[in-house]
Amino acid sequence: MSKMQKRKFCRATFVIRGKVTGGRTLPEFQHKKEEAEFQVYANYKKKVPNVIKVRTDRDACGFSFQKGVEYLMSGTVRRSRYGVIYETNSCLWNDKWQNIKYGTQRKLKSGWFAKKCD
Repeated sequence: MSKMQKRKFCRATFVIRGKVTGGRTLPEFQHKKEEAEFQVYANYKKKVPNVIKVRTDRDACGFSFQKGVEYLMSGTVRRSRYGVIYETNSCLWNDKWQNIKYGTQRKLKSGWFAKKCD
């Protein structure tokens, strides 16, 4: 586990393990935002619903999702007149679950990371 991972975990509002089940480009943002739908398998920080839609910019700090792939996903939550919006970018801790080391996966599951944010 790196200090960078800890910092990114603590900076995020939510951290989940989930699988991308769908996605789309949001036309109201002139094709600059993507939205991916996640089936949430685990919450490691703030509890989120079983299915969430996560937005990201397509510009420099955006994050690219692949349908059918399982990720460790972190991001921020904000409220708008349309409801709760989940957002992420490449500056936060996002990676394919298979790339997360086993020891780090265990620390996530045990709540170790969450305890280190105080």
